[in-house]
Amino acid sequence: MSLRRQPSRVTSKPIIPSSSSSSIF
Repeated sequence: MSLRRQPSRVTSKPIIPSSSSSSIF
């Protein structure tokens, strides 16, 4: 997934609304 390639951008823009994703980052 591109989310792992761009941790900085992903954290800034939460594309996937999931509490799980928030916990990972």
